[in-house]
Amino acid sequence: MLLRSERVFWSGGGEAELAARTFAEKTGRTTLEMTVQGQLLKSMGREATRKMWKKASKKFAKSAVGKQSEAHVFIYEAYFRGKKSVWISIERKVLKKSNINIITHFVS
Repeated sequence: MLLRSERVFWSGGGEAELAARTFAEKTGRTTLEMTVQGQLLKSMGREATRKMWKKASKKFAKSAVGKQSEAHVFIYEAYFRGKKSVWISIERKVLKKSNINIITHFVS
């Protein structure tokens, strides 16, 4: 069952963000940047709000727990930071701990 609150994740720069947002809009899902909190943080700039982004990302991932059985992530490898990324270091950990199936889409 598709819930309008299902979360979509991304990592690796603007290309991944655009692919995730496009997918979310077409399927009735949401990226963090589509939320009021995400829009506010984005207007402040990522570098100035790094700690706030990490906290918001963790909360966003936790909001998927119990509400969805799978999560989509879009990765643009050219700018993907691997273990240093918020996706790997925070969001994926939350989802895996809750046994949410992760579907990875690589963006070219």
